[in-house]
Amino acid sequence: MNKYNNLSLRACYQLAAPHTWVSSIIPVVFAILLADIFGLDLLIWQKILLTLACISMQASVNTFNDYSDFVSGVDSRDDNVKSSDSTLVFGNINPKSALFLAVFYLSLGLVFGLLSLKEYKLYPISIGIVGAIIVITYSCGPLKLSYLPLGELVSGFVMGGLIPLAVLAVGDGKIHWKALLYSTNIMIGIGLIMMTNNACDLIKDKKASRNTLAVKLGIEKIRKIYRIFIILDLVFLMIFSIKFMQVEGFVIISLTLLLYIDLLKYLLNSKLLAKDRILQMKSILKFNLVTNGAYILVLILKNLEL
Repeated sequence: MNKYNNLSLRACYQLAAPHTWVSSIIPVVFAILLADIFGLDLLIWQKILLTLACISMQASVNTFNDYSDFVSGVDSRDDNVKSSDSTLVFGNINPKSALFLAVFYLSLGLVFGLLSLKEYKLYPISIGIVGAIIVITYSCGPLKLSYLPLGELVSGFVMGGLIPLAVLAVGDGKIHWKALLYSTNIMIGIGLIMMTNNACDLIKDKKASRNTLAVKLGIEKIRKIYRIFIILDLVFLMIFSIKFMQVEGFVIISLTLLLYIDLLKYLLNSKLLAKDRILQMKSILKFNLVTNGAYILVLILKNLEL
């Protein structure tokens, strides 16, 4: 019988994968700033609870994913990952404990979300429920979304699109479809994180019969798509920044791109190989942080102008 190690606080932290929280923090900060621009009444305690809700949901999906990959035998010590990124494999943790932790993180996210409501309304609650269902079905269940060529679309839309819709709905109980338009570059950026991960895991996923977009299209096509979406991300970033702050928006984005030109060159020439996985993931996370950070700066200046 396999003797597992106890689930320590350090393991809980590693399974939550804080280095990926940029994918949830950026959309919620963007949405909070957009709510101010739209004139919605979001109180400071609501903003804090909404941020905690999104972080908890991110921690949940990370833990569910680690649990699923471990029990299905997809993860191994031979993967090009840090030991802290494959806690169940290197830490010899009981997978049932990880499953319980994933459910705990998910429940915590739902509680924070409910506490952020001044009054219970249909749209914010419905969006929260849809998000929770996707968190679970992404890695678990008979039809795992992560085993389909939908990972990039689902992660981009849920994190970059549903989060802003939910935050704004908490403000006045309505759906603000314009938020989806203005978050296009954020959705693309988050989708690129998933595309990077899946492209680097192509060989491993193919062996595991995981039909990701990278597996279906092959490495050459996914590299081309990767470059196209990086450029699209930057195009939408520039368009929306100019829309909100005209000349100032153009200057901020232009300076950002000039300062991080080496990062852009690296990503545009990425081979997306398994051996480069750690550097690739660090680079695409940094890309999201830098570009969306510049976008958030534009929105902050817009709010100061109001």
